[in-house]
Amino acid sequence: MRGAKLAWWWPSVGALAFVALLRLPGWAPWNALEERLADYRLVARGGGAPPHRDVVVVAIDDRSIETVGRWPWRRKTMAELLRRIAAAQPKVVAMDIVQSEPTASAGGEEEDRALAVAVEESRVVVLGYFFDFARSAGQVDPSQVRFYDVAHVRDPRGWSFLPPHTTGVPALTANLPEISRAAADLGYFNFFPDPDGTLRHAALALRYGNEVVLPLALATLRQAFQVPARIRVGSGGVEELSVGDWHIPVDRTGALRIDYRGPARTFPHVPAVEVLAGRVEASVLHDKIVLVGVTATAVYDLRVTPFSAAFPGVEVHANVIDNVLQQRFLRRPEASALVEVLVMAALALGVGWVVGRARGTRGALGSLGFLAVYALGSEWCLRSKGLLLPLLGPIAVTLLAFSGTTVQRYVWEERERRKLRRALELYLNPAAAALVAEHPERLKLGGEKVECTVLFSDVQDFTSLAERLPPEVLVELLNTYLGAMTEVIFAHGGMLDKYMGDGIMAVWGVPLPQPDHAARACRAALAMERRLAELQPDWERRGWPALRVRIGINSGPVVFGNMGSAEHLSLTVVGDHVNLASRLEGLNKVYGTRVLVTEFTVRALPEGFVVREIGTVQVKGRAQPVRVFELLATEGEVAAGERPGNL
Repeated sequence: MRGAKLAWWWPSVGALAFVALLRLPGWAPWNALEERLADYRLVARGGGAPPHRDVVVVAIDDRSIETVGRWPWRRKTMAELLRRIAAAQPKVVAMDIVQSEPTASAGGEEEDRALAVAVEESRVVVLGYFFDFARSAGQVDPSQVRFYDVAHVRDPRGWSFLPPHTTGVPALTANLPEISRAAADLGYFNFFPDPDGTLRHAALALRYGNEVVLPLALATLRQAFQVPARIRVGSGGVEELSVGDWHIPVDRTGALRIDYRGPARTFPHVPAVEVLAGRVEASVLHDKIVLVGVTATAVYDLRVTPFSAAFPGVEVHANVIDNVLQQRFLRRPEASALVEVLVMAALALGVGWVVGRARGTRGALGSLGFLAVYALGSEWCLRSKGLLLPLLGPIAVTLLAFSGTTVQRYVWEERERRKLRRALELYLNPAAAALVAEHPERLKLGGEKVECTVLFSDVQDFTSLAERLPPEVLVELLNTYLGAMTEVIFAHGGMLDKYMGDGIMAVWGVPLPQPDHAARACRAALAMERRLAELQPDWERRGWPALRVRIGINSGPVVFGNMGSAEHLSLTVVGDHVNLASRLEGLNKVYGTRVLVTEFTVRALPEGFVVREIGTVQVKGRAQPVRVFELLATEGEVAAGERPGNL
């Protein structure tokens, strides 16, 4: 029994091992599925919190481009836009735009200078730039970038975790030098989508030469609140990153999982054309963090995010700034891999335990219950703590453990059913054996009251035969006899109850109900005599003695079921009518008959049986007398001229 119980855990262990093999190497398709599942969860959750009220986007949208003219706008137009924004006295103005090429038209230098003046006069403008990692610059241009205020490298080995993960200096696309010098701060706006093209992380630290530069979002916060930006790098990569007192949970590459506040336009959008026309009240921009960027569809500054396939890049910066200001982040647990393994192990073993003990709907519901508990717990962690726990691994291991254990249980039960059926076929006819094998609950300890017919048979003078025959001959003779009689019993739908030496006890009407159980038993008794007569010539040739049988048959209510103990059961019938059939078999010796049946059996017989009344007897152990009859033949046998009786 111990081995059988332990066998239920193997499918769960196999499911856990299989999922772990897929998970541990960081298989790209697996990671993509995990991230996509996380996206669905984030969209279902929504933004998690309202956007910060101090973050506003001045959008160069489709209407603005339609009114002002095609993009890029003239520098004097951009200068006018900056002056009007600055007039509202915002905390900071971040430009998600790079002005890298001199104006080529007549008066271009004057327009470029006008923009530089507007940037300088505002005193709060943070300009964006970007790196081209496909090209190498050969040298660093420190005048066109800004670095972290404190970059503490505790171990040079951790330096390699910061992007770019290539040697050399990436090419820099910066603003015109005079415009860059006029800016209050500078920050890059490079984005690094995941392999499936979705932007889920913001790279908050890049290596540029031997320094670390910071992104537009953090440069904006540094300027808005006049606080330092710090980064600490250890042997395993980035250990800590902060702006002022705001600590930002990043991974070892310095990447932040962006907690998007919702779909596009979640943050207030002010059309640039409205600002240029002076139709925006100063209170809308006053003391706000203003991000200026292009949202027009035709310009294609759009990103794929979990919430949208066309998300304005400027609003990605807004979300990063919002995450820092509200200190609401998406985080993986520090021991994420260990947590995932422990959860998967618990689910796998839990599912194995449930399915191993409850099949069908109960097993499925139990398995889903385990998974639901974890799923609800992980959803609570996401919504209340911002913890993004893995879900694909637990789902996969639950499904695999359930499927494996279900298949294993089916195979095991089918094997046990076949074993049970083979064992039952030694006692029951094939139909009855199949029924009990399919419904093993019938073999529970206990019984039920049924109407049936019981047959007892015995070999006449078997004791004297046993004394005369060698043991090996006796055993062979007895086995041949019992086998032939059992075949007859099974052929007539009877159940072999037990062998008692040379005696046989058989029952009709169980375990399958048989309305004609009395007729079946009587036909079987006559067939047993005929079969015995058929065997006699062969036995004579082998020097075996002739056998004669005595049979007693009775019908009535008995108790049928498993009798005994939980360790050893016997599928049998008990009751007064069973004892009466047994006594009747012995009375054949007194009356010189071969088959005796009771009045209860005769009343249950249909027409077509030839019987002779013997009389009324009172058997030992029974208070009421009973009429008994000798079963001679069927009318068909008499008509055919067959001679009933032992030969």
